[in-house]
Amino acid sequence: MIKLSLEHINAKSPYEVKEAGRNRLFIRWFEKAANPNRFTIRTTHATVEGQELYVAIIVENRNSRLKAITDEFDSTAAALTDKPQ
Repeated sequence: MIKLSLEHINAKSPYEVKEAGRNRLFIRWFEKAANPNRFTIRTTHATVEGQELYVAIIVENRNSRLKAITDEFDSTAAALTDKPQ
């Protein structure tokens, strides 16, 4: 089974609370309903210019570009979550 998690979110507004709840609900649904051997999922969240962003992709494992897609997602997610020093 695919094990997914979202980091604890300190939501600051009613919108962020609802968004965090939606994300948890979706992850829970996906873990129970989707065939884990059929899909790859990547999730991340970041704060950009004071706004919480929640991003996810679901790619069917038989997609010939699976590695390129997940590598690009991981690279973009890292760029969003890395804080300048």
